Amino acid sequence: MPPPSYTGLEPIAALATPAGESALAVIRVSGGGTVGLLAPLFSRPHALNTAAGSAAVYGWMVDGGGHKIDEVLVTVYRQPKSYTGEEAADICCHGGHAAPAAILRLLTHNGFRQALRGEFSYRAFLNGKIDLSRAEAVMEIVCAQSDRARANSVRRLAGSLEAEINRIKTMLTGIITEAEL
Repeated sequence: MPPPSYTGLEPIAALATPAGESALAVIRVSGGGTVGLLAPLFSRPHALNTAAGSAAVYGWMVDGGGHKIDEVLVTVYRQPKSYTGEEAADICCHGGHAAPAAILRLLTHNGFRQALRGEFSYRAFLNGKIDLSRAEAVMEIVCAQSDRARANSVRRLAGSLEAEINRIKTMLTGIITEAEL
């Protein structure tokens, strides 16, 4: 069976925090119909379906039989006002290995697929939410080993490289215009 590819169409899910022992973990989901797919797996489906963008809803992740998986806080992001530009949500659950793994299994058995590495940023790029330099800056921030590396990446994420490119482009356009005249 061929590996999944970046199609940008189906709902995806992934652990957004490092796996391991911690108080909390965040699972990010994104894609068409995300909230509708998530709602039946949540103890308060109506509250989730009607939540405003950037609203957090408290409840439980539950399986098809109504058995509680974990107590969670779900932050809903409405299209296009999300990181990816798609309908999305962040599920904040208990940390460690068991709770996030159980929730990811529940999601993958109910319409989500495991996101590929960098796929959320790729979708943000495809949907015009970030440019290529900002997508690269996200990975650089995640991998930064020093404050200096982090600060440089933050400047790029904030648009410093794009601003410099636009300044040079404007200058070159002016030079070409003058040369053609």
